[in-house]
Amino acid sequence: MRINITALMVIMCLIQVSAASLAQSLTLKGNQITLEKVFLEIRKQTGHDVFFEEGKLQIDQRINVNFNQTSLKEVMTILLDGTALKYTIENKS
Repeated sequence: MRINITALMVIMCLIQVSAASLAQSLTLKGNQITLEKVFLEIRKQTGHDVFFEEGKLQIDQRINVNFNQTSLKEVMTILLDGTALKYTIENKS
């Protein structure tokens, strides 16, 4: 009985770690979607908000994306490629 409880606790911990890592990734595919839509999906799928200084980024810019369980870090790097902008990912609280 004690082994079963220990095994259950280990499995629950692994599920929690797996869920936490998936929450930091994005799955989104689309053609000619706005950056605003991508930022909304980032919030919806990861819980992270994207903040930027007005006028520094055209959120109505249309892009093609194909993210499949792509890390938030990689998504932001791709989105900001070719700009002078930088990003930081902070813990959600």
